[in-house]
Amino acid sequence: MKVFRRFFQWYKAKYDDWPYLMAFATCGIKASASDVITQRNVEGCESLDVARNAKFALFGAAYTGCAQHFWYNVVFPRFLGTGCSLVVVTRKVLCELFVHTPLSYFPVYYVFKAVLNGKRPLEGLYEYRGEAASVLPHYWMLWTPGHIMTFAVIPPQFRIAWVAGVSFCWSIILSHLAPMKAEVEVGGHQTHNHDHGQRDESGVGVPLMHVAMPATQG
Repeated sequence: MKVFRRFFQWYKAKYDDWPYLMAFATCGIKASASDVITQRNVEGCESLDVARNAKFALFGAAYTGCAQHFWYNVVFPRFLGTGCSLVVVTRKVLCELFVHTPLSYFPVYYVFKAVLNGKRPLEGLYEYRGEAASVLPHYWMLWTPGHIMTFAVIPPQFRIAWVAGVSFCWSIILSHLAPMKAEVEVGGHQTHNHDHGQRDESGVGVPLMHVAMPATQG
């Protein structure tokens, strides 16, 4: 217990001193680890695509780390209030669910995914428009209770780590469910495309961070 207590104290102190650097490092590591799990356990890749992994790590570090720190710990407190009252928490959760994620996170992610696949950014936005109706309900299902915790219980210094941790645990769960699902479908002679994690033909999927999915938030 002392080891964990010391780690949390160290993390909190460093986050107070360098919030963006800590958010960047936390989510970069998480995004890289999630993509390794996806490549190995979900997609069955024999060798790791290091270049793709580095790109996901950079996206995770830059957006789910730094940008979300700015949203959660700068924008939300300034415009939606501080503290953990029912009114303030409700405002922040609703803004996260219906403003930040659908209008900022997912558009940026889909543009990133399109560019990663050699497409134009606008094609990514068109893809998001076509998939939003299926992606967002899954996101709301996972992250409504998740973000109640984020803004009602979790201290500001640990919010990014909390979101990244939930996302990472979810990616592990999905990585175990995907092979089981594939085995059931093969055994039942199903031929429909029930691809896991909203992945496209390139194997790049919606980040487990944000969808009940994911890729992310975190």
